[in-house]
Amino acid sequence: MPTLWLPVMMALSWFAVLLTATDLKHGRLPDALTLPAYPVFGLLLALAGSLERALVGAALFFCLHATVHFLVPESLGRGDVKLSGSLGAILGAVSWLALSIGLALAALITLTLRAVSPGRHSDRVPHGPGLLAATWLLAFLPATPGLPADVAPLAL
Repeated sequence: MPTLWLPVMMALSWFAVLLTATDLKHGRLPDALTLPAYPVFGLLLALAGSLERALVGAALFFCLHATVHFLVPESLGRGDVKLSGSLGAILGAVSWLALSIGLALAALITLTLRAVSPGRHSDRVPHGPGLLAATWLLAFLPATPGLPADVAPLAL
């Protein structure tokens, strides 16, 4: 893992724990946690040298989630949409393919949470933990052997 990527992973881990616990307990992702992630990850990804790809990833992920929320509001909360931009920035910095894999993996994790929570309102399982877990896993995977250390941590 490139040294400049370590602060990104530390911040992502911190946000992931707070946001996952909040979303699972209260069923919402508050602005007080989702909005500060943008400048934090923007600065850290700029320092890591991945700002351009991060901006494109953020825009793509945000627009996709906003479209889903607009078309089917009950399927995705506003907090998930706000969170998706900062996570899309991280996935975009990782690789272009990580954006697609992140979408699929987040959906799979959310569906798994729904399947294992029959006692709760399984039709209202939050998507934030799935988004966060998928992003964390993809960002944490080691770099592909043989690539220079300054290349994004995951080169798919």
